[in-house]
Amino acid sequence: MSISSDTTPVLSTDSYNPDRLIAGDNAVSQGVTILSGQNLSRGAVVGRITASGKYILSLAAASDGSEVPRAIIAVDINATSGDKPGQVYVQGEFNERSLIFGTGHTAATVREPLRTVVPKGERSWISKAISRWSDVRGVEEQDAAVQQYSSFHIKS
Repeated sequence: MSISSDTTPVLSTDSYNPDRLIAGDNAVSQGVTILSGQNLSRGAVVGRITASGKYILSLAAASDGSEVPRAIIAVDINATSGDKPGQVYVQGEFNERSLIFGTGHTAATVREPLRTVVPKGERSWISKAISRWSDVRGVEEQDAAVQQYSSFHIKS
């Protein structure tokens, strides 16, 4: 057996360009099915089609269930030639400037629907937050309490 005597360091010209999508800790992802015909980039806000359970870019004017934002694409996924498995964020803090919105959506229109997404396996997560803070007086304080325990936080 021969061992190479070449000890020349290998240099790379690759660079790391953070997209600043994640704005905090504890981003949680899960696997989903992306509907064919989609080429979605990391940060795209997606909705789930009620009939099939598959995810597509959330468009405000849709009427198939996908108009409600449910998740954020974690990794670029090209499903143009067929349904593909993909990873989406279902919980975390995200930078609104790094999100990709479908027609009719803005950071303001997706913020509340994403906050009310209940993570898989947690049927009453938001209601727990509300009941935990039931002794809080005032709507603003209750809203702040729910935001603290919500699935998504979108920061400007």
